[in-house]
Amino acid sequence: MNRITNAAIGLCLFTTMGTTAYAEIIDVRYDFPANAGVSFDWFYFGNDHGPVTGNITSTTLVIENYSVNAPFDGSDFLMTFDVPVLDSVSEQIYLTGDALGWSGTGNFSHSFTTDDFNGEIRPGRFGAQWFGGGTFIGDAYLSFTVDTAPVPAPGSASLLLGAGLIATRRRR
Repeated sequence: MNRITNAAIGLCLFTTMGTTAYAEIIDVRYDFPANAGVSFDWFYFGNDHGPVTGNITSTTLVIENYSVNAPFDGSDFLMTFDVPVLDSVSEQIYLTGDALGWSGTGNFSHSFTTDDFNGEIRPGRFGAQWFGGGTFIGDAYLSFTVDTAPVPAPGSASLLLGAGLIATRRRR
């Protein structure tokens, strides 16, 4: 073997031994708007740091004190949230005040945690809407626990580079 081949193999072994890439468990949270009467479109699933890839492993919804005053009625509440996920039991959270047993005016609350939306996050747009005329005066959000996709380790990249150098060298 020549010096270039030896150097490539040594570099691959050195970087592979010292580095590993791991996926990370993170929470991606979507806070509800102040008033139920809006809709949103997002261009990617993620947070302030950008798009997130990986698998959703749990979904939690919390609505604390959704306040409704006349002439509106709690039964008129509607929320849809399109979850950008592949291979899940469901791809949309659909809640109505009527189905939740909300009626009249006052403060209403609801929460759940489910695995119905577990699956691989798909890239692309998705949206949500809230209607009903009330106001979210307490905490109101959707939180997704995500097992993020691992990034190739520098060691893996070095192995590929080394293999490419060896293959190139042997063809000459």
